[in-house]
Amino acid sequence: MYVYTAIDDSGKKLKGRVPEEALELLEEELQERGYYLVDLRPAGPIDLLFSWLRESLKGLTLKVTRKELIEFSRNLSVMLKAGVPLLVALEDIAGEMENKGFREILSSMIKDLRAGASLSQCFKRYSKIFPPIFEKLTLIGEETGRLDETFKEISDHLERVEELVSSIKRAVMYPIFVVVTTIGSLIFWFSYVLPKIINLFKEMRVVLPPVTLALVSISSFMSEYWWVVVIGVLAPIVVGFLMTRWRRTKYYIDLLLLKLPIVKLIVYNGLVAATSENLRLLVAAGIGIDRVLSLTIESVRNEVMKRALERVRERILAGESLSSSFRKEKIFPAFFTRMVATGEASGNLDEQLGYVANFYFERLADVSEKLGRMLEPILLAVVGTIFAFIMVALFLPIYDLVGKAGMR
Repeated sequence: MYVYTAIDDSGKKLKGRVPEEALELLEEELQERGYYLVDLRPAGPIDLLFSWLRESLKGLTLKVTRKELIEFSRNLSVMLKAGVPLLVALEDIAGEMENKGFREILSSMIKDLRAGASLSQCFKRYSKIFPPIFEKLTLIGEETGRLDETFKEISDHLERVEELVSSIKRAVMYPIFVVVTTIGSLIFWFSYVLPKIINLFKEMRVVLPPVTLALVSISSFMSEYWWVVVIGVLAPIVVGFLMTRWRRTKYYIDLLLLKLPIVKLIVYNGLVAATSENLRLLVAAGIGIDRVLSLTIESVRNEVMKRALERVRERILAGESLSSSFRKEKIFPAFFTRMVATGEASGNLDEQLGYVANFYFERLADVSEKLGRMLEPILLAVVGTIFAFIMVALFLPIYDLVGKAGMR
C-alpha cells in the first residue's frame, strides 16, 4: 500500500491511498481529475494504523442491507447485458443510490477501477460490505467475460438467501415477541403492582392463603434481589455468545441446535438449503469441485456442517467420488446424497443441487408456517396459566375479606 499527495491549480490538496498494483495508472487518473502528483511513498505503520481506524469507524456506521445488494447486483447485470461499460454502469448506480454510505463505497470502487484495480479486487477490499461470493464469482466472470450472467447469479442467490432468512424470522418472531412481552409484564407486576396490593393486605390484616404467600415470596425476592434475576437472564446469553467465539465450543452449541426437538426443524432445514444453494452456485460457475468445497466451507457458519464438508473434501482429494464422500456423513439427508449421485452420473450436478435447495427452501417455509400455528396456542396456554396463577393468588384474599365483611 502507498500513500500519495496531489494538488490542483488552485492549490487544493488531495491525499489518499493506492494499492501497489494500481501505481502505474495513478498519475494518469489524477490528471484526469485535474490534480498533479507531488508526493508518493510507501505507507508506514502510522499510515496503516490511521487507515485501519478509519475503515473500522466506517464499518461501525455503514450498513448495507441484503436487499440493497440484491438491487445493486440486478441493476449491474441488466446494464452490463445491455452493453453499458462497467465504469459507466457503476457511476449510474451510485448516482441513484439512496444509501449514502453505499454510494461512497461505490465511488471509492470506481476510483480504484480507474487506477487499474480489478472489480474482484474491489469487492475483496470491501469484504465487510460484499459477501465473499461477490469476489469469487466476479473473478470467474472477469476470466470468462460473462460478468452480466455472474451478477444475475449473485442477485438470484441473494434473493434465495433473503427468502431463507425471512422464513426463519417468521418462525421465531412470534415466539420471541410473546416471551419478551410476557417477561416484561411479569417484571412490571412483581416489582410494581404486587408489592402495593400485598402491603394493602398486610394493613388490613388479611390472612393470606398458601398460593398468595408463594406469590409474596416471589415478589419479595424479585424486589430485593432483582440483580440476581438480571444476571440469571443475561448470563446464559453472554456465555453462549462467548462460546460461539471459539471453534471448539461453538461445535457443541451448533450440535445442540441440531438436536433440540423444535429448534432442529428450522436449523437443519435452513442449513441443508443454504449449503445446497452455495454448492449449486459455485458448481454452476464452473469451479473445480475441490475449490467449490473450500469456498463453501468458508461460507458455512455451522461447525458441524463445516467439519463434515472438510471430511468430504479430504475424501475427494484421496480419490473417492463425490456422492460416496457425502453419503458417509450423517448430517446430509438421503435425498441430498441421491441427487448428488444423479448429478454426478449425468453431468448436471448444479441442476440436481438446485432441486435439493428448492426442496429444502420450500420445506423450511412449510415448517415455519406450521411451527407458528403450533406454538401460538402453546404459548398462549403458558402465558394464560402464569397470569391465572397471579389472579387466583390475588383474588383469594379479596374473596375471603368480602366473605367476612358479609357475615358481619
